[in-house]
Amino acid sequence: MSDSWFDASFFLVSKAAELNAQQYEGKATWNAETTKQAILSAGQTLEQNYVQYSAFETGVDANRNFSTAQYYADKANQLNQISYQGKTTWTASDVSTVFKNSGIDPVDHYLKYGKSEGLTAKTSQNADATTLTSTDAIVGSLTAGYATWNSVAGNVVYYKYMTSTSDDVMGAHPNSFSVMDTTQQAAVTKALAAVTAITGIQFAQTTNTSQANLLFGEANLGGNTAGVTYMPMSVDGKVTSEVFIDNRSYHSMNATTDTEWYEVLLHEVGHSMDLKHPFEGSITLPTSLDNTQNTLMSYTSAPTSTSFYNHFQEYDVLALQFLYGTDGVRGTQGIGSSFA
Repeated sequence: MSDSWFDASFFLVSKAAELNAQQYEGKATWNAETTKQAILSAGQTLEQNYVQYSAFETGVDANRNFSTAQYYADKANQLNQISYQGKTTWTASDVSTVFKNSGIDPVDHYLKYGKSEGLTAKTSQNADATTLTSTDAIVGSLTAGYATWNSVAGNVVYYKYMTSTSDDVMGAHPNSFSVMDTTQQAAVTKALAAVTAITGIQFAQTTNTSQANLLFGEANLGGNTAGVTYMPMSVDGKVTSEVFIDNRSYHSMNATTDTEWYEVLLHEVGHSMDLKHPFEGSITLPTSLDNTQNTLMSYTSAPTSTSFYNHFQEYDVLALQFLYGTDGVRGTQGIGSSFA
């Protein structure tokens, strides 16, 4: 299979939904994370599981843009039209069996043969992000459902460091606004690079406010608030988000060496990517899982000796890749993905 066509997080949510429908091992509580661990424990990669097993099961797909079941049905119809092997009784199940016995998965077959034969890929029955996330406690508890960078013009997300309150295009009205210093700006660049490593999203700095999608600054946020993010939404026809870090006690921290400061930044950058707190909304994480060892979007410190982290956690990665895949904006993966 072409790696660019395998959307791991989408596959996991799709696979978990199927396991729940079948009540595999007597359970209907499978989610993306438990499904992933079960596959890895069996000594398989996620791609290997799809190619060898899941591609031949009902309802499991490798990508939003490819319905495995529909491809089998379309191929069966094509074979019947030409009386392949003298038969006009081909079924989707027959095609699935032939593919399995031949050691080829349906995506690979489409790329190598089906496309040139005139077959077209159909959208997965699991393509609706809202429906899928509502069935998965991990991904559903972290995806907010606001705008995402998949709808940004072009394929680059532009970011800017605010230089004055005139850069506040979302109407946040920051109290006691201040500009991030160079050390903090370097930390932001590092945090965005971490998102790129996970999703493939390309970020580029700009000094033009009208071009910027993502804006960073400091403000007096009041109370015990360390950071505030205005979630991505359309402003003047452009997807925009604003991130503020508190400029009282947090301003005195060293953004290079203080892990607490950087974890706060990663948390806020997560919000700017359309991630929410796992304890809010209609879908939430079980209390036993709601901690920073699993997701930096949690308010509960990890039950370990290390309370702060300098990287996104496993659940964050699953949710980010569910939204964006691994090949950036307008790739073949993630919500709003294109099909080659």
